[in-house]
Amino acid sequence: MVTKEISIKGVTVHSFVLHQMEQKARELNVTGALITRPDGNLTIISGTENDVTTYVSWFKNIGEVYGFNPEVKNVAFRAFHKFSLS
Repeated sequence: MVTKEISIKGVTVHSFVLHQMEQKARELNVTGALITRPDGNLTIISGTENDVTTYVSWFKNIGEVYGFNPEVKNVAFRAFHKFSLS
């Protein structure tokens, strides 16, 4: 299991994109949380290496479509029960 942190700064992410994020996470059995902070959105996801890699690739592609460039970092493993929009 791996955990990644995805940051989106300086851009408002529309609610339909947030719901697409949640739906894709469920489809891939990726768990995590979306946290909205004053400086931007932060998503922390966990899952198998393959599922997380697939999610990150999908997320970068959707970022190109909607005009944001996510920053991805490896972080220490964290376990989540499901993917939630906080």
